[in-house]
Amino acid sequence: MNHYELLFVLPGTLSENETEPLVNKIKTIIEKNGGQKLTVAELEKRRLAYPMKHIRYGYFGLAYFEAEPEMVKKMEAGFVLDRDFLRTFVKKINPKTHTLREINFGQIPTVGTESQPSASIRKSQEEEFATINKKTEIEETPEVEEVREEIFDDEELSKEKKSVKKSTVKKEEKINLDDIDKKLDEILDIDLNKV
Repeated sequence: MNHYELLFVLPGTLSENETEPLVNKIKTIIEKNGGQKLTVAELEKRRLAYPMKHIRYGYFGLAYFEAEPEMVKKMEAGFVLDRDFLRTFVKKINPKTHTLREINFGQIPTVGTESQPSASIRKSQEEEFATINKKTEIEETPEVEEVREEIFDDEELSKEKKSVKKSTVKKEEKINLDDIDKKLDEILDIDLNKV
């Protein structure tokens, strides 16, 4: 028997009371297909990275169990056929090196709640942004003059001097990452409000 971890996502349109029967359905599918030592972690409602079936929020859960590899394929087929689940993912794990983990998500600030990240998180974020800023700043390019010579084969024009045209390239401005982040946030907020 191998050890497995099941990540499942339930629709966020359900209430917390309505998720219990779906978790029980997951348990019965696993037990029906020979799953043993089943443990299910507590569900957490979070925003999805992208909409699934036009749903933007979901309940994330983890289940750990032991089963035979052939039976896991049958379980996966059962999960795919059931339309109550947004996503399911079964992964083989090594129990010696694998520790039970929780699904940790970043906090999304909402209107009326202002939470400050811990000092260690803030410090690591500041260091990360500092290294990114150093790498991504665009330096000013020196003004470049481009010289093009046009030579004409026509006899009348050949008598005249060769014409020389000069053009200059404008300086590139520095781009600030904070401005880009603000603009992206504005664009994403506008798109989310339309849905």
